[in-house]
Amino acid sequence: YLDERTCELEYNSVGQNTGYYVVAIQIEDFASSTDTVPLSSIPLQFLVNVINDSSCGEEPWISNATLPDGAVKVITYHNQFNYEITAQASYNSSITAILATITPFGIQLQKSNLTRGDDNQWSVRISWT
Repeated sequence: YLDERTCELEYNSVGQNTGYYVVAIQIEDFASSTDTVPLSSIPLQFLVNVINDSSCGEEPWISNATLPDGAVKVITYHNQFNYEITAQASYNSSITAILATITPFGIQLQKSNLTRGDDNQWSVRISWT
């Protein structure tokens, strides 16, 4: 389910077969709600791996969210934006952690290696210029 108002994607795998599922989304922005030609259009593709594991417990969450959901951060030209993202899970099992970023043309991205901290936390530092 895609909530166009909040730009959140929800996928419920209950009742689905285990395995990989391909998700393809086209992200577009428009100058107004009546426009039919987007200002930009970016494809986003990823895989969802549905596993049969009842020990997962709660889903992981972003534990250091300093920007509220839906926030827009304006960065002026030639200034750098630094941000650390930390995800945490409430269960003590192995976690596959991947952070994928999409960077607009002309923007430089620097991303640190993914590091594991205490209490099933995974962090990455990102910088855009």
